[in-house]
Amino acid sequence: MIDIRKNVKISDFGVSKYLKDVAGVDPTQIDFVGTIQYSSPEMIKRTFLNEKQDIWSLGCILYELITLDPLFEGDNSLLISSKVVDGDTAELIKDKFKINEQGTSNNT
Repeated sequence: MIDIRKNVKISDFGVSKYLKDVAGVDPTQIDFVGTIQYSSPEMIKRTFLNEKQDIWSLGCILYELITLDPLFEGDNSLLISSKVVDGDTAELIKDKFKINEQGTSNNT
């Protein structure tokens, strides 16, 4: 989105609606809303929610912008959500950029 001052805004309308509608409601009693690839483990597990989930989502978006691939991939939402919740993001990034034990890239 671009606002009136031509500032770029990143938004997931589903999450905005979710947070607005569930204020004070037990998160385990709410259906999931949002883009699963950018959702934090807490959002998927329906536990404590706050602004930190936005930082997680931004990280996923930045990763995708840099690599042109989503950080979490799968054939369906269940597989993707499992990777988000159980995944080792450091290992995913090491594999993507072929980073060795010394922290340097093996890419030529």
